[in-house]
Amino acid sequence: MELDEKALAIQIPCLGEQHPDVAVTYSTMAIVRERQGEYVQAMALHEKTLAIQILTSGEQHPNVAKTYYRMAFVLQRLGDYCRAMGFHEKALAIQIPVLGEQHPDVAKIHNNMASVLERKGELGQAMALHERALAIRISAFGEQHPHVAATFHNMAAVLE
Repeated sequence: MELDEKALAIQIPCLGEQHPDVAVTYSTMAIVRERQGEYVQAMALHEKTLAIQILTSGEQHPNVAKTYYRMAFVLQRLGDYCRAMGFHEKALAIQIPVLGEQHPDVAKIHNNMASVLERKGELGQAMALHERALAIRISAFGEQHPHVAATFHNMAAVLE
């Protein structure tokens, strides 16, 4: 039995299947599966995480947005770009009212949405989102920041 499964074996009887701590364990397990390239298993664990988060915190909670973001990442790896974009859009719809349009986390989502669009061949839309991410990152970090450099790199990849 893996350590995370041992944690669940303790948490679920003590806290119940729908406890936020159980959601955190599922999320951690999902991220481990992502890193191992086990995307189908990761997605199933993210779905369990999401169900608990929505039940306990509501659909507009920042943790729900993070789970949508992680799910989009997994779907992108699986090549399901349409569903990935949908989850990025859900994450963005939560993050903007909470954090504001100019927050670095919003830029991160724009950047990842641009990557999905690039893979779909929608280069003009991808570039527009990278430009939005760049403006936010320059405003947040200044022009000489690694996140700004990464955005320039992403934009160059679209132009290639």
